[in-house]
Amino acid sequence: MAQSREMKKWMVVRRAQFGLKVALDRIDYMEDVVKPELEALERGEKKVDSTGHNLEDAKRALGEAD
Repeated sequence: MAQSREMKKWMVVRRAQFGLKVALDRIDYMEDVVKPELEALERGEKKVDSTGHNLEDAKRALGEAD
């Protein structure tokens, strides 16, 4: 079934809205999660293993927190 021009335009708008939401969420993630972790790493308050994972978070997830 062929899509109408109106439906194609609607789909483009919806994809753009989704892309904008993802971009805005990425900004929040960088500011709320990555930036504070990076600052803690720079201060020496956090350690990262060779794969780039935060060791404290991994231990907490496994129930092995200090």
